[in-house]
Amino acid sequence: MVTSPEGPGPDQGARPGRVRTPAMPAGLPDAGRDDDGTARPAAGYSPRSSGTPSSGAPNSGQPSLNPIIHTRLTTPALTGGFDLLGPVFTREVIHLRCAAPAGLEDGPWMGAAVRGALGRVLEERAANGGAGGRPDPFNRPSAFAILFQTQAMLTRRLEVPRPWRLRVQRRGRSLTVEIALYGFAGYWAPAVADALVEALAAGVSLRALGRMRVPWPVEALEIRRITGLPTLPDTRLPDTSRPLVLDIETPLALKAGGALAGHLDNLPMMLADRASGLARWHDIAIAGDFSALRTASRRLRIQADGLIPDRWERRSGRLAGRIIPMAGFRGRLILQDLDPAFALPLAIAADAHLGQGATAGLGWFSVSED
Repeated sequence: MVTSPEGPGPDQGARPGRVRTPAMPAGLPDAGRDDDGTARPAAGYSPRSSGTPSSGAPNSGQPSLNPIIHTRLTTPALTGGFDLLGPVFTREVIHLRCAAPAGLEDGPWMGAAVRGALGRVLEERAANGGAGGRPDPFNRPSAFAILFQTQAMLTRRLEVPRPWRLRVQRRGRSLTVEIALYGFAGYWAPAVADALVEALAAGVSLRALGRMRVPWPVEALEIRRITGLPTLPDTRLPDTSRPLVLDIETPLALKAGGALAGHLDNLPMMLADRASGLARWHDIAIAGDFSALRTASRRLRIQADGLIPDRWERRSGRLAGRIIPMAGFRGRLILQDLDPAFALPLAIAADAHLGQGATAGLGWFSVSED
């Protein structure tokens, strides 16, 4: 039932360029090692799209299907429930603090602008054989392919989601830019961090649809690895026996075009789909009785409290500068009678975002108990 009216990580003191290189994740080949795994998801699993539309880089959205990554995503090593994902849910968080350039207009357009700038740098590096100008001897895909191209399909029409999200936030004279790479995609964190610094130094627009690019000087950079579920401040999962409050930080759109009303009833299964897709990047196929899960999702009651529509435009580099209207909602949602099975997917989505445009900074929300 739906009733509806019409934080980024802390600033750190690390110097730019001090990047820790994580170990190569299991399953990526090195000399004398191949990936393996034969488990497949249970029959009948048909998730919906969590939504991460392409924007920015000229070839974003085109299939890559690197055989190493494709095999790993389609034949994960483990099969189980969401409880299997919780303890191993891993993200490499790239956190930058920048000086806000004079004349910068705040708004939800900034995420897509940063995403586009990053995509341009990563695509150029991929075309030149990587940051070092040399092809990878083990045929590992480029960071551009991992972040911007399709690697595998879950169903005939649904792709495995891009394994990252973006947050851009202004704090007075400072900007924070944060990217989280999930599961074994964290292997590419140093390459992404390096490209992000270059992209910000090369310049980002000052306003939506702006053509002039101005440098966003990077003042601090840190990469952190975090393993385990994002939870409430007291380390608990959300208590679904109590009303839960979702404070939407950046515009949320559950369907293309910015639609929210009429799609809120699908929110629980969208949470499950988001967690299921990211589980593939952790070598896990989520299996279970999804018919029962859908039945349980219908018990949820949602109250929309003071939702505010946001509308803006972005320019698509992939579509030769075409102007694309964007829309979403900010405000508060109050969830009552959410089935406990969705507590863990809700915690994951609070970190990984939900709805359209997670890789452009949209769909960021926090969770608290009423």
